Amino acid sequence: RERYYQHIKTMLHTLPGKVQLISRKEKASVADYHEHFFSLYETANEKLNWLVEQYIKELSTLIELNEFQIMKYYAVFSTSLHGNKDEHFALASQKLTDMGTRFSASLAREKIYTVQLTQKQLASYFKEQFSNDL
Repeated sequence: RERYYQHIKTMLHTLPGKVQLISRKEKASVADYHEHFFSLYETANEKLNWLVEQYIKELSTLIELNEFQIMKYYAVFSTSLHGNKDEHFALASQKLTDMGTRFSASLAREKIYTVQLTQKQLASYFKEQFSNDL
């Protein structure tokens, strides 16, 4: 546990810019468990695939029919944009990319893996945030 906290503190202290950490309870979806499902196939004996398939089908149905909550964590990075030229935008974009890479690499030491939101996911997330605040 001490090593975990040390890695997290190091990660936070080495970030080169501003970051906002957000944690939210959300309704779980079957997609939230896809990584778990795929990991089962990687480790299962092929003779037991029918059992894995049954488990996935039943768990998916259970998730769809109930209101299970899951914790999701978001890191929002920001940097200044010094002007409106393409070069300024490219530099700011590169800085954000570097921050995300450094953040992810630090967390990966503790087997915490990150995924960058797609444009669609990001738009959906912010739409939900602003509709809840009204």
